[in-house]
Amino acid sequence: MRPSDLAKLTGVSNRVLRHYESKGLIRSRRLDNGYRDYDPKEAEKVKWVISLIKCGFSTRQIAELEKFSQISDMDDDRFIMCLEQHRNKLQALDTLIELLNERRNALAARIHSYE
Repeated sequence: MRPSDLAKLTGVSNRVLRHYESKGLIRSRRLDNGYRDYDPKEAEKVKWVISLIKCGFSTRQIAELEKFSQISDMDDDRFIMCLEQHRNKLQALDTLIELLNERRNALAARIHSYE
């Protein structure tokens, strides 16, 4: 798959694809002419990376997570650290959701009072 096709499919730019590749998050092979060629499976990886970035993970953290998913004999301390980072992100998202729900309810109450 050409980079431009993968970019269109995933909604990111070619530059973002090159960045993800430089961080080891996705892989391409080089054609004889030197152009990049992506396996169609990389589209799911790109979408996975985008979803984790939206959750607040850095590309470095995502790369660590990717390493862990490929290694069966991972270091317990590193695994626990990674797991703790995930728990912290989850807690931060839960806190944000609570705050947004409070703001939404306050706005809905104000709108209702005007009606």
